[in-house]
Amino acid sequence: MGIAAIAVLFGPARPASATPITYTFSNASAVFGGVTETITGGFTFDIATGYESDVFITLTGQSGVSTYTETLMGYVGNTNEISAAGVNGALTIYFAGPLSSATDNLQLVGQGATAFGPVSSFASSPAGSVTSAVPEPSAVMLLSAGLLGLGLLRRNRRLTA
Repeated sequence: MGIAAIAVLFGPARPASATPITYTFSNASAVFGGVTETITGGFTFDIATGYESDVFITLTGQSGVSTYTETLMGYVGNTNEISAAGVNGALTIYFAGPLSSATDNLQLVGQGATAFGPVSSFASSPAGSVTSAVPEPSAVMLLSAGLLGLGLLRRNRRLTA
């Protein structure tokens, strides 16, 4: 019985099912009209479905604070961008690569009239990245092996008692 459980645990890999990943902006900024704006906040993106949610982005600079939020934006269709609406328009941020890794660098930051509408102005000098805390697969495997070992130890104690 113990060998069968180990074979199931370490047997052929099962297809991975993606879960939404929460990203946080790190050292991010962009220059709009000569004014450097610091970008803070974050968002959740589901790579498998292309949906973004829980977007909360704040731009802070000389011109004040602008906040852009979306609770559930729906299907984005492009894994390289996120968008959110604000009081005076929308913000769209494009990344250098698809949102699928622990760190993705900012490539373009633009503002427009509506989320996912045409971008009317792009910022210069976008910098920084978004980061996510993705659990290491090896940590999950170690935890599983430890739990299996405890189960086998308990079973052996019952048989000898």
